[in-house]
Amino acid sequence: MSVQSRKGLKLHNWDDLKLILAVSRYGTMSAAANSLGMSTATISRRLEKCAEELDQTLFIRRGTRWEPTPAALVFVKLAETVTDGFPSEVDLESADPFEERVIRASMPLDICMSTLAPKVTSLLVENPGLALDIFHETKSVAFGEVDVRVSYTEPNEGRLVRFRLGEIGYNSYVSTRLVGDPTGWVEVVDLERKPTFMGQDLLQQFGQPRLRNVSLSCAINVVHEMPLVIYLPTILASSQTDLTLWPSESQETYLPVWASYHESRRLDPDVRLMLSYLKNCFDF
Repeated sequence: MSVQSRKGLKLHNWDDLKLILAVSRYGTMSAAANSLGMSTATISRRLEKCAEELDQTLFIRRGTRWEPTPAALVFVKLAETVTDGFPSEVDLESADPFEERVIRASMPLDICMSTLAPKVTSLLVENPGLALDIFHETKSVAFGEVDVRVSYTEPNEGRLVRFRLGEIGYNSYVSTRLVGDPTGWVEVVDLERKPTFMGQDLLQQFGQPRLRNVSLSCAINVVHEMPLVIYLPTILASSQTDLTLWPSESQETYLPVWASYHESRRLDPDVRLMLSYLKNCFDF
């Protein structure tokens, strides 16, 4: 016997209800699998199939745990109360949406500052219950550390959906007040303080940077005060009226930008919202 919503959404058997109930109760795929005598891979595969059949997100990953969505809670309640048979109709549309939720994203600081930050206000205003938790160090999508990752390199972790968002142009800049040639350079690094591959030409020309800093504003201020070069996204540099290209005929370098998320989150509304926002940020 199937369980059907008013719009024709169905779960076809009791085993699907037991599976949803187990994941909701135990919070992890492995614990649910142990309780049902199944493998974790089977649990994951069957949940994805149920979500696709219903065209509804059933669980959202929050760190190491899976939280049921309002759609899943309808079936959880049904599984807890069912006795001799299934009700013929379940109203998925009556479930209340989450009032508050957090989307966690990992991305380099320069991508955030130059491309995402200018449009983040509209995202938050249009979604009052939404909070963004953005990390500027590398976090794993595969292990659930973040919901979405943005990076310069194409991700190679397993079971990820990845696509190219676009590209960001970079160039070298000095202060408009500079007289003569620069004598060194400033490097903006991420929180992991890994050397950036964008400044290799400056490294060869000037040697080690005079300043390595995670703060863009601090680095730019130093460039205004000293005869130093800084490598910046052209979008960000265009808003700095006191910066100019160096040398004036230098060619812009373009770097690809990738987005990725776990394939189990294909129907996750928050992931979809974040991806739509990211695509909009690169629409220029």
